[in-house]
Parts: sequence; C-alpha cells; structure tokens
Amino acid sequence: MKKILWPLVVFILLLKIDAQGQYEENHSKPLFRIRTITAGVNLRSVFDLEAIETGMAFLDRANKEFEAAGYEVQTLRIATQPLNEYLNDHSLNAVIPALTTIDQLITSKNVVLSIGPVIAGDKYDPEFSSWAADLIRETNNISFSVFVASENLGIHSQTV
Repeated sequence: MKKILWPLVVFILLLKIDAQGQYEENHSKPLFRIRTITAGVNLRSVFDLEAIETGMAFLDRANKEFEAAGYEVQTLRIATQPLNEYLNDHSLNAVIPALTTIDQLITSKNVVLSIGPVIAGDKYDPEFSSWAADLIRETNNISFSVFVASENLGIHSQTV
C-alpha cells in the first residue's frame, strides 16, 4: 500500500506546483480589459480648464487603482454636458481655439473628450459642417455627436 501511496502523493504535489506556476503565469496578464473609464464633467464654459483638470486627476487615480488590482484600462474619457449648454453666447467658430487648448491638455495625458451633442434639435445650421471639419482638423482627442432622430420628432430632416 505504501508503494502505491508515495507515487500518488508525489504526483499530487507536482500537480499542485504546476497549477501554482500556471496561476502565477496567468496573473502576469490582466484579469480582463476595462474598455473605458469615464468622468462626467459639467463645464461652466469652454474656458473651464479647472473642471477638465479635475476630471483628468480623477481618471489618473482610477486608472492607477484598476491597474494595481490587475486590470488593463484601455481608454480614459471625459464626457461633458452638450456643448450648447456651455457656449455662453459664443459662436461655434469662436470656441475652436479654446477647444484646441483643451485638446492639447487631454492629449498630453492620453485622455479623450466627448463634448456631447452639438446639434440636439431638428434645425439646420449652415455653418456646422465647416465648423465640424475645422474641429476635426484642429484636434486629436475630441469627439461630438449630432441627433439625427428622436422619438418625438422622428427623423430630424433639417439636421440631416
């Protein structure tokens, strides 16, 4: 009986050691990937760099905590309320320099920024397409959206 038990004990110990090595190997890889951590920030104006910096500081802390826990964070993102809520009587064209400044700040920390829907209602803005092209050309990490339909109005034919 002893002759049979010893090889079995050795075999179980070897399995345990191999499993432990496998466990340690797997922990060198992230537990899983977190697609995005988003900080919601309300801006008072397009010149409100303090709120952007506060959001970036939050994202940096959250990123470090998740990475220390073994997760991989793919994207850090700030999302604001719709741009029209903090334009403060400035035209879209007038805020491109301020948005470019914000873009330089967030790009330096590998953060992306969503400025929300730029056109929310069913309206035609003849300057929008050139503004959108300018913003895309001048920035790297800023995105925006446009509502093209809603439950109440259906397709926004003026916007499209």
